[in-house]
Amino acid sequence: MIRPRGFTLIEMLVAMAVTALLLVILTSVGDSVVRAWQRGSAQAESYSTARGAISSLGRELESAVIDLDMGFVIEPVTGELGNFVIKFLRRRDATDGGDVVEKTAYQLAWAGSGLLPSVSPTYDSAHPIPVLIRTSSTNLDGVYTGAKDDWAQTWGTLTGSVQTGVKGGADGETTTEIAADNVVGWKILPKYWDGSSIKSDDSYYDRYLTSERAPDSLEVQIAIVPSRSITTLSSLPGWDVVRTRDQVFDYSKLGENGFDGELKKHLRTFTTTLYLSSRTP
Repeated sequence: MIRPRGFTLIEMLVAMAVTALLLVILTSVGDSVVRAWQRGSAQAESYSTARGAISSLGRELESAVIDLDMGFVIEPVTGELGNFVIKFLRRRDATDGGDVVEKTAYQLAWAGSGLLPSVSPTYDSAHPIPVLIRTSSTNLDGVYTGAKDDWAQTWGTLTGSVQTGVKGGADGETTTEIAADNVVGWKILPKYWDGSSIKSDDSYYDRYLTSERAPDSLEVQIAIVPSRSITTLSSLPGWDVVRTRDQVFDYSKLGENGFDGELKKHLRTFTTTLYLSSRTP
């Protein structure tokens, strides 16, 4: 009678080693797949956010009044290299609620959490989320009767904490909304036609644009981090002053360690050109 032969100790050790090696390989492959999926998901989210913000601004600029003294202004926010305010009058179409002229402004802010969060011009523990906001009002008192730039000087720049989705402000009709989440910086560079090509002109900043030198297009650059990165970045020193740094638009200049290193891993920038055409109030 032949007895069944069992495994020797060496055979068992070899089998265990092969199994362990296979587990290591499968784990490594699985981690790579997960990381690739996370990177792809973060990239898709950032692209979608940037496209939504730019599309919204682009649609409204199509009906903007940019050729009149009272109609168009771009201002950098003092102390924040990654923040600009753009203000313009636009004629609303039927989908917006009828043929009405509306004051409109876009700039960056910091938001809290909640269904209708408040937004603040500066970072604090109650407003840790970087956002692009849109402010609008149909109250045109002083736009046509006051000095040419009165409305732009006194309206549209966020100076304190306000609730989103609620009418108010000094004119009683101003509403602030969040146009895009997780925007840590944006730049607006006006461009004009010099007879042969479109050239940039940063001397537009801090000026009220008039019909003599209205821009033909705007180059808009947006810097975004994915929502999944906010928790990590906001826990590091430097998050509260990220908009004071021009490096958000050229992250090759960022360092490799600490906050710079983490920001460099997650930051995505997008650039587009918006062409302007409207010339009537």
